[in-house]
Amino acid sequence: MYAYHSDGILHVRWLTCSNTGTRKFEIIESADATNWRTLYTQLPYLETNSNLSDYNIPLDYNQGGDHYIAIRETDVNGDVTLSDVVYVHIDAETHVGDSYDIIGRRIAQGSNQ
Repeated sequence: MYAYHSDGILHVRWLTCSNTGTRKFEIIESADATNWRTLYTQLPYLETNSNLSDYNIPLDYNQGGDHYIAIRETDVNGDVTLSDVVYVHIDAETHVGDSYDIIGRRIAQGSNQ
């Protein structure tokens, strides 16, 4: 899972090996990594072959501050799986975002151009 903020858009991308049995994916966000809300719900792509499914979702999102982003996958049997969490900081004045992985390494530096 990968997320970054650039030009007023929160970009969220993830890959799956198989969508068999998946009911939905939700992009979830939290300011404190405890209380989560759903930003977007994505139904699984129809599988036409055994290749990876590549999800790349752009969201219009300019709320400044600290944001934790993850993917919640719900299967048809009700099982829920959470992705790794990515930290995205969006400057409240410039709306420029920086993204970090779960151990604090910068993975993307956004722009407001």
